[in-house]
Amino acid sequence: MLTQLYIRNYILIDELHLSFSDGFTVITGETGAGKSVVIGALAQLLGDRFDQKMFFDAQQKCVIEGTFQLNAPELPAIFEKNDLDFLPQTIIRREMAVGGRSRIFVNDTPVSANCLKEIGRFLVDIHSQHETLALQNNLFQLNVVDRFGKLETNAARLETHFYAIRQLKDSLSEKKSTLQQLLREQEYRHFVVNELEQCRIKPHETQNLEQSLQLLSQSDSLLQWSEKIHFQLLSDESPIVGNLEQLVSESKKFHVDDERIISLGTRLNQCAIELKDIALEAENLSSTLESDPEQLEKSIQRLDVLNNLIFKYHVSSSDDLLTLLQQYQETCYNSETLALEVQQLEHQIADEEVKWNTEAKNLSEQRSALFPVMAQQMTQLLQSLGMPEAQLIIKAQPIAPCEHGIDQISFLFSANRGISPNEIKKVASGGEMSRIMLSIKYLISESLPLSTFIFDEIDTGISGSVATKVSAMLQKIAEKKQIITITHLPSIAACGKNHLYIYKTTNTTKTSISARYLNNQERITEIAQMIGGDKTEKSTIETAKHLLQEQ
Repeated sequence: MLTQLYIRNYILIDELHLSFSDGFTVITGETGAGKSVVIGALAQLLGDRFDQKMFFDAQQKCVIEGTFQLNAPELPAIFEKNDLDFLPQTIIRREMAVGGRSRIFVNDTPVSANCLKEIGRFLVDIHSQHETLALQNNLFQLNVVDRFGKLETNAARLETHFYAIRQLKDSLSEKKSTLQQLLREQEYRHFVVNELEQCRIKPHETQNLEQSLQLLSQSDSLLQWSEKIHFQLLSDESPIVGNLEQLVSESKKFHVDDERIISLGTRLNQCAIELKDIALEAENLSSTLESDPEQLEKSIQRLDVLNNLIFKYHVSSSDDLLTLLQQYQETCYNSETLALEVQQLEHQIADEEVKWNTEAKNLSEQRSALFPVMAQQMTQLLQSLGMPEAQLIIKAQPIAPCEHGIDQISFLFSANRGISPNEIKKVASGGEMSRIMLSIKYLISESLPLSTFIFDEIDTGISGSVATKVSAMLQKIAEKKQIITITHLPSIAACGKNHLYIYKTTNTTKTSISARYLNNQERITEIAQMIGGDKTEKSTIETAKHLLQEQ
């Protein structure tokens, strides 16, 4: 239930504090006074799209805050899911800043717009002239049937299942497209794999071959050079190493304590050791070098093969060829895996569609069972609202499976005897549409978890005794729900437990919307003016008193 509403800087509202109680509250005021603006602010609070033109002062932010007494059993789970503290008295605040930024808070915790809408679904039902137009829509009519029969959970489950299947189909389409592309390339990839596998490429092979070719192509010269090193250092008639060793030996004959002499002897010894090691390395090298024209030719041919493949496949080395081979091997494997996934997904979709069709058929049967019951009750309500010959029929025809099932619902209506029922949008007047909508709200009010119903001019196109019957129906709903109704009819205004009057105030710089609750005497005056216009004669005063006394 809505208990408090605070509005600041919204359209023509500078600042407004409103309190609401349970039962039936009526809102009246002159045409253009801003009654619908107040309801519009509440709709903004519950998630309607905000327009930058809605600022009262374009330099200030807009704030709308509502306090709600929560009693819907679904709300605690929603609060828990969104990590919110559930409080029986909850405050929702929405702030719209200049530039379009909007912030939403539930009990001072920031929430998303989607979270707000999810919570708002269980707080307030706002009827507007736009919703009356929605009555002409087949989907709206279908939703009404589901609400009447408490089938919303089943319908939501069916819709979720439908979109889950659609996601599976999208995934299947994507996998098939990928598989087709892989299959188109598969013959080429198999050829590449076979060619590279047959080549038996080794890691770093081109690098190793190039090094080997360098040695093989210069083996004679390298052999001569290494033998020359060994000869001159160790085997010559006057070998360098031998000469150094002789000098080292001579340095040891001097018995002097001079660091210069000791250092020279030590360095000569180190040089002798190093050069002797070099000579041995050269000897080892020469033992491994030999002229091998046959091996040289094989290496050249092998390197040519690898270089041709490197050029052919636009890579830089034999290691890149190995990487390409691995990628293509995996691709060939992936195509087989993907083909299996496609097959499994097709089976899964087929199974899910069988389940969905069973669900849809069951829901269709449940809906069909409701048609005569709901149509009869709707007809009785319409007849009680001043249309004694009214008749409403609910007709369904099968349609291609969609998220809403396999039914298309049509409300067929006739207000006169002898006239066959036809689609509402073709035959119902504005007043008849209002009464049909009120009858729907009356029927589904108990099945909805909402505690607050707001009617913005549900009395459009009706008057006289019909208005009295409409007010009685609103009072009936108000016995269990909070009802807030904007009205221009005195008979409805007189039925309210509380009477909120909306009016405009003007100063030298601006016009703004104000509101106040009327006491009994003020209500008499307001209802009298609604009856007789600006002239509040004694008869209209008496009529107003009579209307209030009847309640």
